[in-house]
Amino acid sequence: MAYIDTLNAVKSSSKQVGDYRMGSSYMAFLNQKAREEQEARNKKVMDEWQGAYDEAKSANETRYNDILGQYGQRYDTAVSDLQGMGDAEKAALENAYRISGSQQQQALVNSGLASTTIRPAAIAQNTKMKEASLSQVNERLQNQALTTKANLSGDKLQFMERREDPYPDQTYYLELLKQAGYAA
Repeated sequence: MAYIDTLNAVKSSSKQVGDYRMGSSYMAFLNQKAREEQEARNKKVMDEWQGAYDEAKSANETRYNDILGQYGQRYDTAVSDLQGMGDAEKAALENAYRISGSQQQQALVNSGLASTTIRPAAIAQNTKMKEASLSQVNERLQNQALTTKANLSGDKLQFMERREDPYPDQTYYLELLKQAGYAA
């Protein structure tokens, strides 16, 4: 800054003196020093800007990855919770069809038809109905699991899609510095 002040003082005094002229090499030297000072100030300001930019970008990346991790944990927890879902319902169906089969067998015995061809057909019918009921439960559980997984994955993807990290434009920043008289 001292060279710029000296240059301005010399220019000012040379205007007042009128005829007095500094040597061109000394003026060139002062001009060169003023340019070097300006460049050093510009570099310092831009280095500070770059440091702040890098710090902000790093903080945004960290925050973004933390949020993605939380979405991942939420997904894993939900999938884990889905694992045992429906076990009680399946056990109740198994028990209900076991009881129903036993009652059918007892009815056949009581009516004297236990050793006829009706017994295997009754057992087959009971087994078929039980498998159909279990299949419906499994299908419903699969649909529910798929819907839950899709919703959780969709939330994460929507978050990722909405990500916008606007950062300051270096050219615009330099223009502001020029307008403020800090950059040449």
